[in-house]
Amino acid sequence: MNTLRERLPSLPLCWSRFSPALAGRHRSMRFPACLLLVQALAGCGVGTSEPSSEVRPPPPPPTPPTAAMIEHGHFRGTAALGDATYHADALLTADGEFRLYVGGLLDSPPGGMGFVGELFNPEESAQFSGQLEIDGEQGSGDGLVIGEVCAAPGVGRFCDESASAEVSISGMSNDGLAGEVRITTGEGEEIWLLDLAAWSAYYELNAHPASPSGTYQEELAQFAQAGDVIISIDDAGRLFFQAAASGCTGNGALSPHLNGEFYVFDVDLIIENCDASHKFLNNEYSGLATETQNSYWDYDDWLLIFVSTPVGIESPAAITMYANRL
Repeated sequence: MNTLRERLPSLPLCWSRFSPALAGRHRSMRFPACLLLVQALAGCGVGTSEPSSEVRPPPPPPTPPTAAMIEHGHFRGTAALGDATYHADALLTADGEFRLYVGGLLDSPPGGMGFVGELFNPEESAQFSGQLEIDGEQGSGDGLVIGEVCAAPGVGRFCDESASAEVSISGMSNDGLAGEVRITTGEGEEIWLLDLAAWSAYYELNAHPASPSGTYQEELAQFAQAGDVIISIDDAGRLFFQAAASGCTGNGALSPHLNGEFYVFDVDLIIENCDASHKFLNNEYSGLATETQNSYWDYDDWLLIFVSTPVGIESPAAITMYANRL
């Protein structure tokens, strides 16, 4: 081991600061001063050839983002199933009703875009309907998933029968929602991972209307083809449409949900007279509706309706309607 003198070659200078004449007078002063210097240099490891044994603790992990309170409203984003990502639209009411449309395989995240391309002609799509309990930053509940592209045999999942599902969501800092839908199928469990952003300004700004009256051109529902369906809603909320290609006719009514504080409506609908390939749609439906803009940059007006058949019927059906105001 190196001696202290070897480690501190400047040590003699410390003693030489005091002349022999002052040695007796300042003997009590020089030793403490030098000792302090020795201790300071030794503590700093000056001149040592031995590696430091000091182990620095790892930096603390990053603080996870604080979860936000769950806000009700209209949401748009994605639902991931394994390696596939699908378009998703959802409506969550103040009293916990939750409707979710999943359909249209995406090659990339949608960003601020609207419904384009394959989103209007999905090879498969489905709708969840259920009730959620919201507790601040968390929400959970259950319901049913029903297939929507069911006109052709063997096309679309969840067409033969509905599937039970459980939903868990949490609020995000941008007023969006994240979570998952766990679906029990005959082949096992299927999980949709949700990433939804708060979308429509209409939900909060257009309060207390009697109905979203006007005429709309339907673009998404399976009974419509090439824009052949015009939906009419009068001031009293009465709804009517007739589809030239599928033969389906619809009669129904929209009324403000709860006290009408937010721009969401309860929907009752009867569909009749559908042709053979669409006859599974002949039934009674109920659900929710709102209005929205197609993309962040559009100042347009679209009617969004989620409806499904009553729980427990033999042949369940669900319809998501997306219609452009004319």
